[in-house]
Parts: sequence; structure tokens; C-alpha cells
Amino acid sequence: SFVMDSNAYRDAVTPEMVPHIKALWKDPAIQAVYDRGHEFPLPSSCKYCMENIENIAKPDFVPQYMDVLHARQRTTGILETVFAVDDLVFTMVDVGGQKNERRKWIHCFENVKAVIYCVGLSDYDLMMVEDSTTNMMLDSLTLFGDISNNQWFKNTSIILFLNKHDLFLEKATKVNLDVCFKDYDGGLDPKVALDFVTKKFLDVVQSDKPSPTRKRSVFTHVTVAISTENIETVFK
Repeated sequence: SFVMDSNAYRDAVTPEMVPHIKALWKDPAIQAVYDRGHEFPLPSSCKYCMENIENIAKPDFVPQYMDVLHARQRTTGILETVFAVDDLVFTMVDVGGQKNERRKWIHCFENVKAVIYCVGLSDYDLMMVEDSTTNMMLDSLTLFGDISNNQWFKNTSIILFLNKHDLFLEKATKVNLDVCFKDYDGGLDPKVALDFVTKKFLDVVQSDKPSPTRKRSVFTHVTVAISTENIETVFK
């Protein structure tokens, strides 16, 4: 009752709540619900936050690198970020991934040098928040096909980030990829599953018949977003 009476969007987590939250997290019923997190939109950072709740609830808590990397915020509208890697300056335009945001993308396409497309590898058994009948990975695959074969990007390099590899490695040993792709028969083998997903996305591009004037490349990287070393290596 103590925890349930709190409003997560209004009230800060206090040290008084910590014992209750920790007890709740250890409850077998809650763990059973967590194991079925693919059946509802459970944030991927849930486990991290629950296991670090004692530190997060401290009055003088200051987020560190890992805390920030595990933070999640839904993208709405269009966000532009400028950052440098060595001597190269990047202007990254982050467009909303939700269906009702996609209509806002078109005016960002002019003079784009590269498209970075992020796929959540561990999303293969999840349904979309805004459409509970649509699989998240299948929707992502469809959108990737639309983008990679769009006239605006006929000469634009595509950088495909197969992200959340750490979560995928854990999930792929428990949840068969065939819940998403009915033609998958590789069993609970993460490597076989990863190769299958990679081919699915690359086939969408390869199936598009290039014109004589089309000059572009597709680069694939398996990434772990919370690993700064991994992302740094990708950009270099």
C-alpha cells in the first residue's frame, strides 16, 4: 500500500520506500511477471533500476554514466544533436520512431549523408505500444525496407545498428525467434538467431533493384547501447 499510493510521475523515490520496493522485487510473483515482460511494454531498464534502487533513492543521488545510459525517454518530434568524434563533427537528427511521428520525417531528408537505423534485437517477441497486434521487429523490418528503398536515400549510405545485443543474448536462449519469424528453425542458439535477423534486414535492401546511378553502401554493426567502448569503436 505504501508503494502503490505513490505516483511514479509525480513523487520522488525516497529512502523510506526502498525496503518495500526491494521486497516487492524479490517476490516470486513479481519475478514471474518480469519473466513475462515481453507480453506488455516493460522498459528494458526495469531490472537495472530495481537492482540499484537503494542508490537511486538516496537524497544526494547524482546519476553516473551507467545510470544515464540506462535512462529511457520516448522520442517525440525531431531532435538535432551536434557532437564531435576526433576531428569529425556529426549532426545527428533523431526522428520519432512511433507511427504517428513518421509523417514529420520528410523535411529532414535533404542532404543527409548517412542514415543510422537502430533495431532493438531483443524486441522480436514484443508488440508495439501503439498497436498491440503488430510485432515490433516486423514493424521495424518493414520501416527499414521503406527507408532503404526510398528515393530520398538512393545514394545515401545506410548504417544498420543491431542494438541491445546483450539483452538479445539472454533472451534468445529462452524465447525462440520463431515467435517473430515463422520460417526460423535455428532453435535457441543466439548466434544462429542473430545471423538470421541480420540476413532478414539485409535482404530487404538487396531485394531492391539498384539503378545505374545508385551508389550507396550498407554497414551493419552489432551494438550494446550501454557500452561506451562498443559505440566508440563503431564510430571510429
